Amino acid sequence: MMTNGLMKHQAGRRSLVAAALGLSLGLAGLCTPAWSQEFPAGQPVKIVVPFPPGGTTDILARALAPELTRAFGQSFVVENRAGAGGNIGAEIAARAPAVKPDPATAATPGAL
Repeated sequence: MMTNGLMKHQAGRRSLVAAALGLSLGLAGLCTPAWSQEFPAGQPVKIVVPFPPGGTTDILARALAPELTRAFGQSFVVENRAGAGGNIGAEIAARAPAVKPDPATAATPGAL
C-alpha cells in the first residue's frame, strides 16, 4: 500500500514531466525551417588544385570535373595554383569569397 507522501512525490514528478513536455512542444513551434539559396546559374565552379599540372591530384580533378558537370548540370573548371607545398592554392580557395563574391570555389583535399 502506498503512503500519502509517496503518492504526492509521484504526482509532483508527473506534473514536472508534463510541464517539460509542454514547454518542449511549445518551443518546437517557434522553430522555422532553413531555406538554401539558389546557386547562380551559368557561373562555373572553380576547382583549385594546389599542385602543378600533370600530378595525381590534377589528373583526378580533371577526370572528376566532367562527371560533376554531368551530375549537377553546372560547368566545373580546374585551376592549378602550385607552390609552397600546396599553401598557395589553399589560401586562394580560402580567400575566394573575400576577394570576390564567388560562392563557386572548391579545393581538392590535398589543399586542406
